[in-house]
Amino acid sequence: AQECFYERTVFSKYKAKVIAMMAAQTADYYELLFKNMSLPVLANLKSSKKTKDWSFHVQYKYKYFRAMAHYHLGQHCNQAQETGKYGEEVARHAIAYLSLIHISEPTRQAE
Repeated sequence: AQECFYERTVFSKYKAKVIAMMAAQTADYYELLFKNMSLPVLANLKSSKKTKDWSFHVQYKYKYFRAMAHYHLGQHCNQAQETGKYGEEVARHAIAYLSLIHISEPTRQAE
């Protein structure tokens, strides 16, 4: 559901800071889901192919939304040009770019 709220903020052309907050919250939910997938209660599902595919999907979504949060924060810095946050804008866009390049690399499961 959180992902739907994120998409609505994007399509409704909310301010970049609001979109960034929605992306960050969505990433947090996916990260929490990924960490909880290692709970003992789910141990019998770990070996199944579907669970491995689902784990990859959750990791992918987490990394994607984290990158989108950085991208939109960079856009926010760009929109607030009078604040002179050019360095932060460039840094946020660089983080988003590098995150997207490495999006398919596996993340270690929380122990």
